Amino acid sequence: MTTEAVSTATDGPSVRSVLTPLFVRFTVIIACTVVAFWSSLTRTTIDTLPGGMYEYILTVPLMVFVAGIGITRHRHDELPIHDREVDVIVGGMALALSVATAALLVPRYRDTFYLLRTDLLAMLLFLFGACVLVFGLRPAGRYWPIWLVLTAVSPLAYRAAVVTLGGTWLAAAVVSTVLIAIAAGITVARTLTRGLIGALGTLALGFLLLGVQLAVGYPALAGALSARLAPLTAGTSIVLAFWAYSVRIREPRLSFRPQRTSPVTRPWKAALLVLATAAALFSIPLPAELIIPIATGPPLPETPGLVVPEGWTQTGLEPADWAPRFFGAGATIVRQTWTADEVNPGWDDKGRRRTVVADSLLTRDPDTLNVYPGETLYSTIQGRRSPIVSVDLGHDVRGLMYTIVDQNLFLTWTKLNFQWTRGDGTVQVVNLISVDNHDPGAQFPQSDPAALSVATQTINVLFRGNAVLEDEEPDYKDSDMLTELGRDVVATQWEVVS
Repeated sequence: MTTEAVSTATDGPSVRSVLTPLFVRFTVIIACTVVAFWSSLTRTTIDTLPGGMYEYILTVPLMVFVAGIGITRHRHDELPIHDREVDVIVGGMALALSVATAALLVPRYRDTFYLLRTDLLAMLLFLFGACVLVFGLRPAGRYWPIWLVLTAVSPLAYRAAVVTLGGTWLAAAVVSTVLIAIAAGITVARTLTRGLIGALGTLALGFLLLGVQLAVGYPALAGALSARLAPLTAGTSIVLAFWAYSVRIREPRLSFRPQRTSPVTRPWKAALLVLATAAALFSIPLPAELIIPIATGPPLPETPGLVVPEGWTQTGLEPADWAPRFFGAGATIVRQTWTADEVNPGWDDKGRRRTVVADSLLTRDPDTLNVYPGETLYSTIQGRRSPIVSVDLGHDVRGLMYTIVDQNLFLTWTKLNFQWTRGDGTVQVVNLISVDNHDPGAQFPQSDPAALSVATQTINVLFRGNAVLEDEEPDYKDSDMLTELGRDVVATQWEVVS
């Protein structure tokens, strides 16, 4: 072997000189992230347990790790350009945005915390800023497909996609297949063609495996794993097949480790900034969880909805077909319209019989009630709400009463909400709603499960604050009527089974 050949063979950094600094720096970043977002990670971990609302998140670290290896393998042609001042500016801005998001946006969206999960957005900003400061902007930006995927798999985007496709385990499996196909394409994309083949191959194999699951009835056996098994199997198979092919044909520069050291040779001053930011984030608490009391109720009647209490006549019954998309398989929503049999002067001084609507939701997945609380799925989502007043409805049932003002329609609705179990793991949510317009045909809030409504409210709150949704001078006009009706409803449901 010639001297030139020996020199070429020994060029480049050693494995130890590359991997040791990477390990240390990643350890610092991960440790700071865990400290900074300990509360968020704790809540998220609970929700990622089998059957949890964010179970899919367990696959995200695997997707990121495998895609990171793929990008590391096929990116070696960047110019050795590095500007430390740019690193500090971009990384510092990302960390500042992370703190601002955790301190300002997370409390601002406290009512829709589980739907938006802005705390995870703060975590992503922190991770990006820390990577820029510790590794440099160009090395961190080299993995832009991964940052893009992490943004796309946010709880809001994932849940919106699943709901749009029907909200079933199959919808979750289809969305997971698409996400894993993107990650697989990134992993094998030494060229654009390879990336497309990898992504499309994962999609094809994943959908084929889902078809097999449907044919043999496997979801019932696999439980919570059913929505992840086919996508993970497809993605793993395609990636391993591509890597085996690369080894077989001995692709040039075939390596599963980084090929260069970081241009940031002294990252420890930047690491101190990351550590200080982590300490600041750790001191910012998450919004307190809204604890809605769930009482023990009687078994369900054979008829849909609620048994009408004495003194009221049912004048309308409207079932909704969209409940399973949001509240899990088998969920139902029924709207009943009730009109008082007699005039009560205390409820109306013009001799009119009052009308109320009773919306009852049944679900076996009570965690979804935290994701879609209050007015999230009503047309009143843009209205101003009063403080909540607790009401004793008997049989250890506590109701929550508040008013909603719609400034466009010049209407005020009063709502009394309570939740209880109805046997066999089923939770029922009851909303009794009155309107201050007592004339026949008065407009009641409509069920409005539209993502556009939530998006509009999100932007509204972002620019105008929570004050835009708060009624500081409420008038609980129908509190006596709804309290009496609520107690009668609770008592009647018990009387039916006694």
